[in-house]
Order: sequence, then structure tokens, then C-alpha cells
Amino acid sequence: MFSSGQKSQPYLETLKGEVVVLTTKKLVRNDFPINYLIVEEPKKVFAQLAKSFAPKNRWVGVSSKAEVHSSAKIAASAIVAPFAVISEGAEVGPNTVIYP
Repeated sequence: MFSSGQKSQPYLETLKGEVVVLTTKKLVRNDFPINYLIVEEPKKVFAQLAKSFAPKNRWVGVSSKAEVHSSAKIAASAIVAPFAVISEGAEVGPNTVIYP
């Protein structure tokens, strides 16, 4: 959870063993046993943390279970997941990930 103001304070009481990202030490509640990170840009830090815990792609390139039209152009660094559909004339750019 991240908090950029007082409106998130009521939710602190419902947390157990979690980490809360706050913008200022003034928002810390010493009466709750929660871990706090105090940062200037909580949304940015939350996004970075979420990305670090996101599962990594388990495949590379185009899955044999994807349906790709023969006229489609797919960059070498692109990932096309199983059961994704790439239509006629489509162009998939570099570092793009396509899910079904």
C-alpha cells in the first residue's frame, strides 16, 4: 500500500505484517506494528517495487501456441505469449509483450 495523504490512514488499522509507503514521517502510526518506507514519490516507488516482484516472462519470441498471420511482422525482441492472436498486416515492435 502507498499513501500520499491522510485519506489512507483508516486502512492502516487493517494491515498486518505489510509494508506501507508514505510521503512523510508525520503519517507513521507507532501504535500499529507495520513496516514503513518514507519516500518523496510513493507512486513511483510502489511501481518499482511491484515491478521487482512481477513474474518474469517464461518464454522468448513467439510461442508455438500463438496464432500469427503469415503477413505479420514481429520484432526479434518481441514476445508473443501462448494463445495470443496476431492478425493480418500487424506489426509488433521491439520489446513488446503480447498476451492473449
